[in-house]
Order: sequence, then C-alpha cells, then structure tokens
Amino acid sequence: MNEFNLHALVKFMRDSGEQDESSQAELSEANANLTFGELGFDSLSLLNLIEQIKHKHGLAIAYDEAVSVQTPEALLTLIQQSMPTEK
Repeated sequence: MNEFNLHALVKFMRDSGEQDESSQAELSEANANLTFGELGFDSLSLLNLIEQIKHKHGLAIAYDEAVSVQTPEALLTLIQQSMPTEK
C-alpha cells in the first residue's frame, strides 16, 4: 500500500466534493492545521470523507476516533496509525 501523506489527503479532500464552497480558508497543505470547520467541512461532511478514505484504503477507523479529530493534520495521523504495517 502506498504511503498516505498530507499531499494525498488534501487532494482527496478537494476531490471529495464535501467542502462548503463558501469557506473563506483555502484547502491546502499550508492550512492543514486549521480546523475542519474553518476549511468548510461540517461534521457530516467529515464523516463522509473519512468513510470514503476507509473504503478506498481498507482502513478500520472507529467512529469515536473519527469524530475526535479537528484538523487535517490530526486526521492524517489517525489514517497513518490505521494503515497496516508492511512485513
């Protein structure tokens, strides 16, 4: 499995169609420390995004873990921790 990095996450978020287009903050790697709310993602759009990532990459991320993340950086950490280790 390929490494999932910040660039891949931001691209996935852009391509997801979940971002509120009226958001004032630009979705970029430089803004990965802004909250999802600041970036135009409400709680439902965040859960949809996480479900898409889980499905695409075969990850097991618990609901309570998913709702605890506040920023793309935190989500990236959660995703990377959930990825299977290569043998």
